[in-house]
Amino acid sequence: MTHPAWDSTVAEIQASEKAGNNWVENKVQSRFAFEAMAWHKSKIPRNIWESSDTTTNISEALHADINCEGTQNSLLGGIMHARYFDTMRMKVQTAGHEFGIAPSSWPNTLTTSISHVMKCSALAKASELEGTDRKIIQQNKRLQMAYDKYCY
Repeated sequence: MTHPAWDSTVAEIQASEKAGNNWVENKVQSRFAFEAMAWHKSKIPRNIWESSDTTTNISEALHADINCEGTQNSLLGGIMHARYFDTMRMKVQTAGHEFGIAPSSWPNTLTTSISHVMKCSALAKASELEGTDRKIIQQNKRLQMAYDKYCY
Protein backbone atom coordinates (compact mmCIF):
# COMPACT_ATOMS: atom_id res chain seq x y z
CA MET A 1 0.00 0.00 0.00
CA THR A 2 1.14 3.49 -0.74
CA HIS A 3 -0.45 6.61 0.64
CA PRO A 4 -0.11 10.00 -1.04
CA ALA A 5 -0.26 11.89 2.27
CA TRP A 6 0.96 9.36 4.83
CA ASP A 7 2.73 11.75 7.20
CA SER A 8 -0.06 14.33 7.23
CA THR A 9 -2.68 11.60 7.78
CA VAL A 10 -0.75 10.17 10.73
CA ALA A 11 -0.32 13.69 12.12
CA GLU A 12 -4.06 14.31 11.76
CA ILE A 13 -4.88 11.08 13.61
CA GLN A 14 -2.39 11.94 16.33
CA ALA A 15 -3.85 15.44 16.76
CA SER A 16 -7.49 14.26 16.73
CA GLU A 17 -7.93 13.20 20.34
CA LYS A 18 -6.28 11.19 23.12
CA ALA A 19 -7.28 7.84 21.58
CA GLY A 20 -5.79 8.85 18.22
CA ASN A 21 -2.58 10.04 19.84
CA ASN A 22 -2.31 6.84 21.89
CA TRP A 23 -2.89 4.74 18.76
CA VAL A 24 -0.11 6.51 16.84
CA GLU A 25 2.29 6.32 19.81
CA ASN A 26 1.60 2.61 20.16
CA LYS A 27 2.38 2.03 16.47
CA VAL A 28 5.56 4.11 16.65
CA GLN A 29 6.79 2.27 19.77
CA SER A 30 6.13 -1.14 18.23
CA ARG A 31 8.77 -0.36 15.56
CA PHE A 32 7.03 -2.50 12.95
CA ALA A 33 3.36 -1.51 12.67
CA PHE A 34 3.71 1.34 10.18
CA GLU A 35 6.28 -0.66 8.24
CA ALA A 36 3.71 -3.45 7.93
CA MET A 37 0.99 -1.02 6.81
CA ALA A 38 2.82 0.96 4.15
CA TRP A 39 5.40 -0.20 1.64
CA HIS A 40 7.28 3.11 1.57
CA LYS A 41 7.88 2.79 5.34
CA SER A 42 9.28 -0.75 5.01
CA LYS A 43 12.59 -2.01 3.66
CA ILE A 44 10.92 -4.69 1.55
CA PRO A 45 11.44 -4.48 -2.23
CA ARG A 46 8.24 -3.35 -3.95
CA ASN A 47 7.86 -6.47 -6.14
CA ILE A 48 7.98 -8.71 -3.06
CA TRP A 49 5.60 -6.42 -1.16
CA GLU A 50 3.06 -6.51 -3.99
CA SER A 51 3.29 -10.30 -4.41
CA SER A 52 2.52 -11.04 -0.76
CA ASP A 53 -0.90 -11.37 0.84
CA THR A 54 -2.77 -8.15 1.45
CA THR A 55 -4.19 -9.38 4.74
CA THR A 56 -3.03 -11.28 7.79
CA ASN A 57 -5.90 -13.73 7.45
CA ILE A 58 -3.59 -16.73 6.95
CA SER A 59 -1.59 -15.94 10.08
CA GLU A 60 -4.74 -15.23 12.07
CA ALA A 61 -6.35 -18.46 10.88
CA LEU A 62 -3.28 -20.52 11.77
CA HIS A 63 -3.14 -18.87 15.18
CA ALA A 64 -6.80 -19.71 15.79
CA ASP A 65 -6.32 -23.27 14.51
CA ILE A 66 -3.34 -24.03 16.75
CA ASN A 67 -5.19 -22.59 19.76
CA CYS A 68 -7.78 -25.35 19.27
CA GLU A 69 -5.03 -27.75 20.34
CA GLY A 70 -4.87 -25.98 23.72
CA THR A 71 -3.52 -22.80 25.24
CA GLN A 72 -2.59 -23.95 28.75
CA ASN A 73 0.19 -26.36 27.76
CA SER A 74 3.62 -26.82 29.26
CA LEU A 75 6.51 -26.04 26.91
CA LEU A 76 6.89 -29.70 25.94
CA GLY A 77 3.12 -30.13 25.64
CA GLY A 78 2.94 -27.09 23.37
CA ILE A 79 5.73 -28.43 21.19
CA MET A 80 4.04 -31.83 20.92
CA HIS A 81 0.66 -30.26 20.10
CA ALA A 82 2.27 -28.02 17.46
CA ARG A 83 4.08 -30.99 15.95
CA TYR A 84 0.85 -32.99 15.79
CA PHE A 85 -0.96 -29.98 14.32
CA ASP A 86 1.72 -29.53 11.64
CA THR A 87 1.56 -33.23 10.73
CA MET A 88 -2.21 -33.17 10.40
CA ARG A 89 -2.14 -29.89 8.44
CA MET A 90 0.40 -31.40 6.03
CA LYS A 91 -1.78 -34.49 5.53
CA VAL A 92 -4.78 -32.30 4.72
CA GLN A 93 -2.77 -30.19 2.28
CA THR A 94 -1.27 -33.27 0.63
CA ALA A 95 -4.68 -34.90 0.22
CA GLY A 96 -6.11 -31.66 -1.16
CA HIS A 97 -3.25 -31.40 -3.64
CA GLU A 98 -3.54 -35.05 -4.72
CA PHE A 99 -7.27 -34.77 -5.37
CA GLY A 100 -7.25 -31.25 -6.80
CA ILE A 101 -9.06 -29.57 -3.93
CA ALA A 102 -7.76 -26.04 -3.56
CA PRO A 103 -8.05 -24.24 -0.21
CA SER A 104 -10.26 -21.70 -1.97
CA SER A 105 -12.72 -24.55 -2.63
CA TRP A 106 -13.35 -24.91 1.07
CA PRO A 107 -16.38 -23.00 2.33
CA ASN A 108 -15.49 -19.65 3.87
CA THR A 109 -18.77 -18.29 5.14
CA LEU A 110 -20.00 -16.73 8.35
CA THR A 111 -21.67 -20.03 9.18
CA THR A 112 -18.43 -22.02 8.85
CA SER A 113 -16.55 -19.40 10.88
CA ILE A 114 -19.11 -19.52 13.68
CA SER A 115 -19.11 -23.32 13.54
CA HIS A 116 -15.31 -23.36 13.83
CA VAL A 117 -15.36 -21.03 16.84
CA MET A 118 -18.06 -23.08 18.54
CA LYS A 119 -16.14 -26.31 17.88
CA CYS A 120 -12.91 -24.89 19.34
CA SER A 121 -14.75 -23.51 22.37
CA ALA A 122 -16.52 -26.83 22.97
CA LEU A 123 -13.27 -28.80 22.67
CA ALA A 124 -11.50 -26.48 25.09
CA LYS A 125 -14.36 -26.66 27.60
CA ALA A 126 -14.56 -30.47 27.29
CA SER A 127 -10.83 -30.74 27.94
CA GLU A 128 -11.15 -28.50 31.00
CA LEU A 129 -14.09 -30.54 32.32
CA GLU A 130 -12.24 -33.83 31.77
CA GLY A 131 -9.37 -32.55 33.90
CA THR A 132 -11.77 -31.50 36.64
CA ASP A 133 -13.54 -34.87 36.46
CA ARG A 134 -10.22 -36.68 36.90
CA LYS A 135 -9.48 -34.64 40.03
CA ILE A 136 -12.94 -35.34 41.46
CA ILE A 137 -12.62 -39.08 40.79
CA GLN A 138 -9.19 -39.13 42.41
CA GLN A 139 -10.49 -37.31 45.51
CA ASN A 140 -13.50 -39.63 45.73
CA LYS A 141 -11.18 -42.65 45.68
CA ARG A 142 -9.10 -41.15 48.49
CA LEU A 143 -12.21 -40.43 50.53
CA GLN A 144 -13.51 -43.96 49.97
CA MET A 145 -10.16 -45.44 51.03
CA ALA A 146 -10.14 -43.30 54.19
CA TYR A 147 -13.73 -44.27 54.94
CA ASP A 148 -13.00 -47.95 54.40
CA LYS A 149 -9.89 -47.75 56.59
CA TYR A 150 -11.40 -45.91 59.55
CA CYS A 151 -15.12 -46.66 59.46
CA TYR A 152 -15.14 -50.45 59.11
